[in-house]
Amino acid sequence: MNEQASRRSQHPAWQALDKCYWDAQQVLRSSLFGRESSPLLLGLCCLKYVMDVGRAAGTLDLGGYQRFNLCDWEIPDHEAWWQLPTRPSTGFADHVHQVIRRVEESNTTLQGIFSRGLLQDLGGVSDEVLRHVIFLLSGVHLGDQFLDQSTSFADWLDYQIAASFYLGPGVWGHDVPPPMARFMVKLAGKQPFDSVMDPACGVGNLLVAAALPGISTRVTNPDLTILAQESDSRSWALAKFRLLAHGFVTARVEQGDSLSQPRLLSEDNQLLKADLVVTSPPFGGSLDIETLLERDVWGRFMEAKPARNASEAAFVMHALSCLTSKGKAILIVPFGLLFRSYEQVLRDFLVRTDTLEAVIRLPGRLWQTTALSCALIILNNAKRRDRKGHVLFIDPSLAGERPVTPSSPVFLNDQIMMKIQAIYESKDGIERGVSKMVSNEEILAADASLDPATYLGIGQMHAFKEKPGVMLTQARELEAARGTRIDEMDELLKDEFDI
Repeated sequence: MNEQASRRSQHPAWQALDKCYWDAQQVLRSSLFGRESSPLLLGLCCLKYVMDVGRAAGTLDLGGYQRFNLCDWEIPDHEAWWQLPTRPSTGFADHVHQVIRRVEESNTTLQGIFSRGLLQDLGGVSDEVLRHVIFLLSGVHLGDQFLDQSTSFADWLDYQIAASFYLGPGVWGHDVPPPMARFMVKLAGKQPFDSVMDPACGVGNLLVAAALPGISTRVTNPDLTILAQESDSRSWALAKFRLLAHGFVTARVEQGDSLSQPRLLSEDNQLLKADLVVTSPPFGGSLDIETLLERDVWGRFMEAKPARNASEAAFVMHALSCLTSKGKAILIVPFGLLFRSYEQVLRDFLVRTDTLEAVIRLPGRLWQTTALSCALIILNNAKRRDRKGHVLFIDPSLAGERPVTPSSPVFLNDQIMMKIQAIYESKDGIERGVSKMVSNEEILAADASLDPATYLGIGQMHAFKEKPGVMLTQARELEAARGTRIDEMDELLKDEFDI
């Protein structure tokens, strides 16, 4: 927990909600596994927050960057959280669903968040357990206790989501951990951008990192346009609600697959574009190539047709299609994309068009669902003059912080992240043995390999393996030089000691 989160956790409202939350968590775990109970319980907390603040008057200054009128959420007069536990246990889940439906009907910004997302699985919990959980959450009134600028319910929610990354596989799927999200946003640079997009946003960690002030060294644009899409309904709902809770009421968060059914479109059916596209797409997805190309009226994949088992390559091309003329894209991709033969056409295209700016190797197990090594690739439509015609490769022999459990994700420590950022932002981008600036011509000559090892010394060892004749010649030259040095040493010894 960082210093700011630690200070907020001492807030009375935070502590009161924490106690209710963990008491309810123990009750839920009698029916569900921990990784299943946490998302459901967070959804109930979000619903309670809506019902509590919907009755609060006035406005709330959320961190000083945007005022959010709580009256935008209207709760029907006959609905109140404290009334829910008084209902009979029989059919209790059905009654909660009716309340959810009425709340969403009264608030267009909330439509689908609970019914199709956060609380769609209430049927998996018995009526008695659900009634008990709602009774426990009645112990804190979020509309009263979070009307304080030193903290907010959104802060508490962000912290609980960050903590859930320690629960093991399957909590939030492909989503990137908050520390990694903040690091990726820092690589976007210090200049404010007008729009940010995540076409596979998960629960919104990258969006929150990009949108909130003080989370990086950038100057935040209070009028930032936020665009996102996510295929998983539960993750989509939580991402949308988090942005609403933080006050970004104009954020556009769509549900669906960005590759087969992009929904971030203008009125004339064109792809919306952003100054920053930052994303961690799911790995290993299969594609129906014929259908994908047939429906792709935007021509995203014309220059680099993806393979059937290369959804990551398709996301790269989609991100590039969504960039403005000055835009930058930062993506996490599996390490195999850097050298696999069936993705060479993508790499070749990125290098020839000079849109690839940097490749940064990362460790495996950065999040719960995969132990694969991965990499960051940075695309830039407005590369610096000294970077044009070149790609920066960085491989600092990363060592993540020790995971809490064997199944926990690896988090990059601050020292490593600062080192990578300093190299990336430096004028020449060179640190011996760690990074190298490579010309596009050299990359294309190496079959468009983007593996940093190909160009950082280790790659020379690979070249010898591929060319044993060259290796033998070099070995003979070294042996001859060694013999000459031995003869010279013998002569010196004779002269010195009269041997």
